[in-house]
Amino acid sequence: MDTSKSQSENMEIRLSDAEGNSQPAANINYSIRPGRGFYVNLEIHNADLVTANTENMKDVKSAIGAFVSDAVKKAAALGLPVGE
Repeated sequence: MDTSKSQSENMEIRLSDAEGNSQPAANINYSIRPGRGFYVNLEIHNADLVTANTENMKDVKSAIGAFVSDAVKKAAALGLPVGE
């Protein structure tokens, strides 16, 4: 097993609260381990902030979608059997 191609990445999603302060809303990460697996983990830290308005929801969904899409492409490039 060649683990030299293993990759992982993390992204924190921050949103502005009602007072305009940047707050952590969610964290998403992935781990690609050729020969072992592909893992994605999503943690929502502040559901009230994420669902406070339509714009927040769109921003979070867009960020998560782009992050996971990129992770799947990287995993596929490393030979893991994933679909897009």
